[in-house]
Amino acid sequence: MSLNKYIAVIFLCVSGFQMDAQSAHEFLREGNSSYLKNDYSASEEAYLKALEKEPGAKANFNLGNTLYQQERYEEASEAYNKALGYADDDLVKSKAHYNLGNSLFNQQKFDESIQSFKEALKYNSDDEDSKRNLMMAKQMLRQMQQQQQQQQQEGDSQEGEEQEQQEGEQQEGEQQEGEQQDQQDGEQQEGEQQEQQEGQQQEGEQQDGKEGNEDKEGEGAQAGDPEELTKEEAEKLLQVAENEEKKVHEKMRRGKSKKRRPVKDW
Repeated sequence: MSLNKYIAVIFLCVSGFQMDAQSAHEFLREGNSSYLKNDYSASEEAYLKALEKEPGAKANFNLGNTLYQQERYEEASEAYNKALGYADDDLVKSKAHYNLGNSLFNQQKFDESIQSFKEALKYNSDDEDSKRNLMMAKQMLRQMQQQQQQQQQEGDSQEGEEQEQQEGEQQEGEQQEGEQQDQQDGEQQEGEQQEQQEGQQQEGEQQDGKEGNEDKEGEGAQAGDPEELTKEEAEKLLQVAENEEKKVHEKMRRGKSKKRRPVKDW
């Protein structure tokens, strides 16, 4: 290879390296230009190309901003965290934490956003935007906690009302069953009393019949000559009287056994 050709190869290699280094910078400039035109899709593409060439804090930071403008807050948070991993300047760290706090705020992650705004103030205590957003995040966190507490109380109250309603229905059912049982007991008691009265009436009629027969027998004895009963006739009459007495006692025993009220379950 001639000397001139060798020098040309070296020149091409050096030029190629410079073009690669400049390409990352050019992609950053291209992304910034598209961002200012609100062409966030184009700026995202340019920043991603810049990161392929040369990962760093600035490209990740700018990528986070263009994702944020597209309301892709979770992806924006990832980009800001990567930027913080490369950042070595307090002012850059403060801005990255501030943007990360806003991205988390829009995801309603108020606890995490509060921490990010505090970190931003740690690196730049004079940042009024971080102070204002920190207060706003704290206020939103309190409101969210109050809403959650109120919803929990409403849920507990609703459960209590449902429990009371169920208990009321159960008590009403038990009361109705008790009234039905009392009605049945009353009807049964009336039936027992009626049977007892009928038994007493039959016993009285039998007693009146006996007294009538005795009066007739007495009258017959007075009117005519007394007739003596034979032994067999006397035994038959005695047997009939004993049988009638047994029947009366049996009816009275049945009447007493029916007076026992049925027991109630708990």
